Amino acid sequence: MKIDFFRADIESNLDMLRSYQHDMDNQLAKIQKEESDRIDAILARIDDEGEREMYLASAGDEYHYTHEVMFPRSHRYSFIVLLYLNLEDILTRFCERIKERDGRALRVSHLKGDIVERSKLYLHKFAEIPNIPDQIWDSIDDLSKVRNCIVHTLGQVEPSRDRQRLHDLAKMGRGLSIGDADLDRGRLVLEPVFCERAVSDVATLMEELFDKAGFPPAVRF
Repeated sequence: MKIDFFRADIESNLDMLRSYQHDMDNQLAKIQKEESDRIDAILARIDDEGEREMYLASAGDEYHYTHEVMFPRSHRYSFIVLLYLNLEDILTRFCERIKERDGRALRVSHLKGDIVERSKLYLHKFAEIPNIPDQIWDSIDDLSKVRNCIVHTLGQVEPSRDRQRLHDLAKMGRGLSIGDADLDRGRLVLEPVFCERAVSDVATLMEELFDKAGFPPAVRF
């Protein structure tokens, strides 16, 4: 059986990103529990009721801000940016591999637009790879909009040029919402399931492109 190491490398990279996201979210849950247990242990040593209430109010606010808002937001925002950087690299490498395989003079870098737009045009129009379902590219376009909102407005939806689509995505209940509490009001709130689905969307795109372009299945060890 012919082994396609290029395809195997890309699929393995996406698997590692999926594992990284899963493991880091598990670590967040462990850190939350450890901090909650620490606060409970301190409370158990405070006899005065007034002091207990004061400490609980202070520690509770800090716990909520740090462990329920900032840590999850920072991790999931950075993961989406990391995933998108990998997507851009993967598409660039894929287009270059197609160019070399088919002996084409035109490179994807010769086209205008962002890397996703250029790759889609290059692969389907110039490299004549059969079109893949529109919903697959649409999911990548939505990922791009979420990434842009994170990068350009730190997750604040209203200043984003894609605010209408982001509001639409938030209504779909797929692990993305728009915060309505003081600490995340108006910002994108991402749940683990959104990050998991984003990796799957990228993996689905690449699986379709590899198959349509005639690459053999990857064999991984």
